[in-house]
Amino acid sequence: MKKLFLAALLMSVLCGVSHGTDIPIFPIGPVFKLPFNPTWGISGPNGFNNNFFFTPIAQNGSICVYVKDNNTTNAHSFSASILVSADPSNTTPSDGTWTINAATGLISGAAPSGSLSGIGSSISGAAQIAIGFSGSTTLGGSPETATITIIQTQGSCSAGGNFTGSAIQTLSSVPIIQSIAEGLSQAYLATATVVNPTAAQLVLATTQIFSQNPKATYYDRALLSCSAACTLTINQTSNAGTTCNTATVVGLRTPTGLGTITVGGTTSCAVVPTVANVVATIFIAAGSTTTVDLRGLIETAGGTTGIDVTSSAFTGSASATFFWYEK
Repeated sequence: MKKLFLAALLMSVLCGVSHGTDIPIFPIGPVFKLPFNPTWGISGPNGFNNNFFFTPIAQNGSICVYVKDNNTTNAHSFSASILVSADPSNTTPSDGTWTINAATGLISGAAPSGSLSGIGSSISGAAQIAIGFSGSTTLGGSPETATITIIQTQGSCSAGGNFTGSAIQTLSSVPIIQSIAEGLSQAYLATATVVNPTAAQLVLATTQIFSQNPKATYYDRALLSCSAACTLTINQTSNAGTTCNTATVVGLRTPTGLGTITVGGTTSCAVVPTVANVVATIFIAAGSTTTVDLRGLIETAGGTTGIDVTSSAFTGSASATFFWYEK
């Protein structure tokens, strides 16, 4: 019966009959590729901006959704969500009665004919699952389509770069920042040094850099050092400042690279970021390094907030390094 319904659905797609934005699909195994390549920027039977819903093959595992941009010229951005329903007869994920299990902000610039983008989440106890796509637009170039693959697994989704993942929770014998670096490739450091700082000069700042961030920022620690005795202050900030130099930012899992990073690093701004709260003021002895635990500092997605380090005036050099992960 399912094969007959799928055949009817594909025939209606070819005939151009509109089915709105809620489209049933029927994965017959753990790896399922959508039987047509949806067009970017439109909804309906041929479109990408739809809710594709189905019955999971198991009740405890992960749903991994991968999107490949087939356009060889222009990179497309989109938002994605995974919704669940306890009602096996509900055929309208768009009606607001389904529960959001996972969601992203705007996934920026899926590389043309390049790396995969997408979303993954652990799922348990759901009668139906819907994969919702939105926010994509029609651009020039060809082919103006995407390839969508849905994988159902008892493990976790492979993640990193432009992929937002939610792994099955397990106990870890290593620090969480290493677990995130290994599992999601979304752990980073930023570092900078200033010479002969003036009073309240910026040494290093990290600030949310996207207007619609797909991930929150979880700070881990700061390393602070001065060549001569100094005082360094760690602040929570409400903006990025202006006319800044770019600090060095490194992905902690090599050679993965930075991927879609949520936070940017800056140094030596003409106008320093605005201080929202003072986190700590620390005296640094000459030639020494101090480690400050930043666990508990979280920047929620979608803002312009961050943290920074400012220095007292002295002759010598001041250095700062922030470690954080994103998910």
